[in-house]
Amino acid sequence: LPLFYFADTAVTYGRRVARGIPFWRPHREYLYQRAARTLGHARVVSTVAACNAVLLVCAALAASGAPWLVVLAVLGALATVAATYVYLSRGLADEPRTAEG
Repeated sequence: LPLFYFADTAVTYGRRVARGIPFWRPHREYLYQRAARTLGHARVVSTVAACNAVLLVCAALAASGAPWLVVLAVLGALATVAATYVYLSRGLADEPRTAEG
């Protein structure tokens, strides 16, 4: 279930390191945080909740133990997280910034 958050952290830290910024310093650069400020918290929470629901199904499939289902579940989980990340990222580009953001 925490796969979306792991991916968000990996991408955020990777970008910070590539720019020469220490990743351990306080910041508000996670996609989740930027999306909540721009798109609204309710939209982001519902999107991530839907992602987590699919990840829960993938975990249940993987727990079945059948090798082909494990592979399908892992691929499904990766695709779901990637799609969620792209959806929220594109929302940032499409939506005008709010006065608070």
